[in-house]
Amino acid sequence: MPIETDSSGRTYIRHPNGQRTHYIWNSFADPWKPHDTILIQHGFARHAEFWYHWIPILSRQYNVIRRDLRGHGHSSFREVGEGYEYTLDTILEEILDTMDQLNVEKVHFLGESTGGMLGEILAAR
Repeated sequence: MPIETDSSGRTYIRHPNGQRTHYIWNSFADPWKPHDTILIQHGFARHAEFWYHWIPILSRQYNVIRRDLRGHGHSSFREVGEGYEYTLDTILEEILDTMDQLNVEKVHFLGESTGGMLGEILAAR
């Protein structure tokens, strides 16, 4: 599945279920050195920009990915009558699909509120 960019430059992943996840990739680390990747996941009623003030420090040493949960920020949301089911399994599948499409094999997961719970469940599975 191709990575999409809209007219404002926002980047998206299109999942097999048809939904789009908005994400922001920041990295100001030395490009000639290998770097770990941090996935930052917000909780409910927030969005990827919530973490903006963390980026200058983290992205100097890491590749940093911030993603909007389904129905938050610039990610798509379920339309009335659509067959999309917003379940824990769907949320986790979309997180993993985002990492797969971005070719990220290993990630440090940083989550806030519900985002932290998602990280714990993902690690347990």
